[in-house]
Amino acid sequence: TALALIYTFPGLAQEPEINWILGPAKVDLGQNLANLSINENYVFADAKDTVMIMESIGNPPTNTEIGCIFPTDNNQGWYIVFEHEETGYIKDDEKGNIDSDTIIESLTKGTENSNKYRIEKGHPALHVKGWYNKPFYDENSHNLTWTVLLESSGSEIVNHNVRLLGRNGYISATLVTDPPTLDVLLTDLDNVISNIHYIKGKSYSEYVKGDKIAKYGLTALIAGGAATAAVKFGLFKFLAKF
Repeated sequence: TALALIYTFPGLAQEPEINWILGPAKVDLGQNLANLSINENYVFADAKDTVMIMESIGNPPTNTEIGCIFPTDNNQGWYIVFEHEETGYIKDDEKGNIDSDTIIESLTKGTENSNKYRIEKGHPALHVKGWYNKPFYDENSHNLTWTVLLESSGSEIVNHNVRLLGRNGYISATLVTDPPTLDVLLTDLDNVISNIHYIKGKSYSEYVKGDKIAKYGLTALIAGGAATAAVKFGLFKFLAKF
C-alpha cells in the first residue's frame, strides 16, 4: 500500500513528499539484490525517496541508498537506512584481528569532513565521541556489527551498524537513535535484519571461484569512505523541538 504522507518531519524547513509503503509488505532492496519483509509497525521508502529524506535531515547522500524504514508511530525519532556497495566478495580472514583504533580514527576524520555539508545546509555539526560497541563479526551469519557514539549540539546520538556480506559486496543497515533507547530498539533491528534475504545466487555462501574479490577486508570495510559517510544525523533532535 502506497501512502502519500504518513510520516512528517517536524522542524524541517522543507518537508519531502515521500511515497511510503505501509507494512505488512515485502519490499525490494536494490535491483535484483535482496528483499525485506516488514510488519505493520514500519513504513518503507525506496532508494530515491531515501536520498531525499537523508538530505532533508542533514546527511550527505552516499548514492548507495537502497531504502529506509521508520516506525509508524511518528512520535518515535529513529530510523534504519539501507545501502549497498558492490565491492566484490569480501574475505573474512581478518575476523580475529579487526583494528578498532584505526577504524575510529577514520570514522572521526570522515565525520568531520562531512560537517561542511551539514553546516552549509543549515544543520549542526556532528562529532564522533568513540565506540559504543566495538566491531564484532558473526561467522555464521557473515554479519559485521558495531556501534558509534556521536554528539551534536550537546545531545548524544548512536549509529548502530550491521553489514550483511553477500557474494558481490554488502548491504548495510544503520539504526540511528539516542543511547537511552538503543537497547530497546536492538530487538527491532534484529527482527528487521532477520527478514532481509539476498535473492538466489547473491548470498555470501554462494561464492564461486572466479568471482570478483574486494580489494580490502573487514577493517577497511568499516574504516573506508563508504562507512564514514554512513555516520548519520539523528531525527530525534527535530522531534524534540516539536
